[in-house]
Amino acid sequence: MRSVISGINCEVDGVSSMSGWKIRMLNMPPEFATSDAPGGMGRAAGNFDWRGVYRAYGHTPLHWPGDSIAFKGDTDASYGVSATGIVDRMTITCPIEPGGLIDTVVEFSNNDAAGLVNGAAAATAGATPAIFSAVTRKIAWNGPDVSARNWRLVLTARNRPYVDTDTAGWVMRTPGNMDGQFEYSVYDNAAANLPARGSIAVAQFYVTASTYWELTWGIIERVDDWGGDHEGAENVFGNVFGFWTAQSGTSIGTIKNPAGATKWPT
Repeated sequence: MRSVISGINCEVDGVSSMSGWKIRMLNMPPEFATSDAPGGMGRAAGNFDWRGVYRAYGHTPLHWPGDSIAFKGDTDASYGVSATGIVDRMTITCPIEPGGLIDTVVEFSNNDAAGLVNGAAAATAGATPAIFSAVTRKIAWNGPDVSARNWRLVLTARNRPYVDTDTAGWVMRTPGNMDGQFEYSVYDNAAANLPARGSIAVAQFYVTASTYWELTWGIIERVDDWGGDHEGAENVFGNVFGFWTAQSGTSIGTIKNPAGATKWPT
């Protein structure tokens, strides 16, 4: 029987300080046009897929890109979904200028020939809250600290989808190459102070006064929006965008989490 409820009791199994989750359920019908119905497009049932996302406060997500996730999400104790998935991407955002909280978004997708199971998921939240302020956080590029307005770090596994007879019409995935990108915004009156495009260095994204995500190596792609504004009289700023690179010349890179653990290579 259908009921209208709020999401105030929702959970994702094992995740602390979770603020919400969503599932997208898909069928991908192939299109066709034939002489049987001239001038009209037809469709038939295609492969099935689902993709999910959860949001949580904190700086170190429970799940890592490329890893398996035994997903259980509920809307209350009686209703929810569960399935085996694979983690595609994690995003960490640090809103320094508005004085917000550091938060994370984890994206994942199907990796189970049984697909998505509807019913009571009995999800249980993680035991330790994870609330961290973005106030006074910073980044470091090539050693020196950078006074930032905000920063965002995105780490992605380029997972490879496949379908065959054994997947029973469900799209499944194998773990792919690790990739990463970042962006940050700074107030600065001189373009010469902004990092050189194409420069490669260690990048550190602080989540407390002394702990940080560390990319070895980061490479700067571009700087956007630096300039002046008479009418709005905005403070002069620039938005910096870059990527992680797993190798710089003969040196192999790493990704380390705020606990100092090397997450890549594994």
